[in-house]
Amino acid sequence: MEHPPLTQTRSAQSFVGQRMFGDYVIQKVLGQGGMGSVYLARHTSIDQSVAIKVLHPSSAEDIELVKRFNREAKAIARLSHPNIIRVFLFGHTEDDLVYLVIEYVEGLSLRQLLEREKSIPELRAIYIVKQVLAALCEAHHLGIIHRDLKPDNILLTEYRGNTDFVKVVDFGIAKVQEPEGVAQEKLTQAGVVYGTPEYLSPEQAQAKEVDGRADLYSVGVILWEMVTGVVPFDGPTAMSILIQHVYDPPPDPARFNPSLSEGMIAVLSRAMEKEPDKRYQTADEFLAALVDLERRLRQEQLEKGELLYDSSTKTEVWLPSLVGRTSNRYLQIEQGNNRKTIIESGGGSAPPLRKTRRTGKAIVRQAIVSAIVVGLLLLVAIVIALAYLITQG
Repeated sequence: MEHPPLTQTRSAQSFVGQRMFGDYVIQKVLGQGGMGSVYLARHTSIDQSVAIKVLHPSSAEDIELVKRFNREAKAIARLSHPNIIRVFLFGHTEDDLVYLVIEYVEGLSLRQLLEREKSIPELRAIYIVKQVLAALCEAHHLGIIHRDLKPDNILLTEYRGNTDFVKVVDFGIAKVQEPEGVAQEKLTQAGVVYGTPEYLSPEQAQAKEVDGRADLYSVGVILWEMVTGVVPFDGPTAMSILIQHVYDPPPDPARFNPSLSEGMIAVLSRAMEKEPDKRYQTADEFLAALVDLERRLRQEQLEKGELLYDSSTKTEVWLPSLVGRTSNRYLQIEQGNNRKTIIESGGGSAPPLRKTRRTGKAIVRQAIVSAIVVGLLLLVAIVIALAYLITQG
């Protein structure tokens, strides 16, 4: 089937069914904004789905917007981390449409997950944020500062059975450090604040020069929201929120989630220090802190020896039986009917869970039931013996 070439003379919806670059056919509109539209397209030869971002013709006349588009393509092209979206093509069509072809990620954003679930259990939140920090480890090492990290720019997709596999997106206002000797191109104006107010670092709020520690503050805010269900700073205007980032200490997260561990509260406090020198200094350091906290939280769970029910294998298991199977996994646990249920587990293959012995309340209940059964059997035996004696007498 022949598809007409893409032109800029129609609405975004009318582009559906048209062809770009000879091989990509646009299938549907994924989203539209003030700057442009995002389309789902499929390569007709190799059956590969991609996302194509196209600037509106009016936006394409804005030199700064085009430079930002180019900056995003340039930043992502430098990166090859599995937790960062991949870029395939960037350029202009014959009709002067500016486009960016990137990896298509099927799933939901962290923002959508938070809207659906309000807050996220600590271990699951740690699992997600560890991947964000792993992506930042590479980006910062290559001199790329994201500067607009927020739940909307963290996508969760399925990969090898893991439904919480992270993809960091939208490097449109990233700061890219050029190699030594190459002139630095400034896209942001002095004294102008760029980004999303709820997640900006104090130095960004003051339009100061930033480094990777600004991203780490934003990650701290994201983690704060994940485990409490609210952002630490909010207000009626962007300026009121920025002022709080600069001057106000974050509220106690335990006010919003009394079950938070002391370790999590300590991590949040360090990540959201006002002074960059008091925060985690690198993404690696922040990541190491979360790995240590994850280990301690798991150990606490193991020591409790709580009985869990695996809904996939329909078996009750000792949590200690999961040792060695969960180092790169998370468990999402649901309480109900006086037992806890593993309703989701991420990543990798593992031997099937097996029924094991119970302890604590479960053993007490089992002992009581056993005693009652034995007592009833003894009573029946006594009745039979008495009946026998009476018949013989």
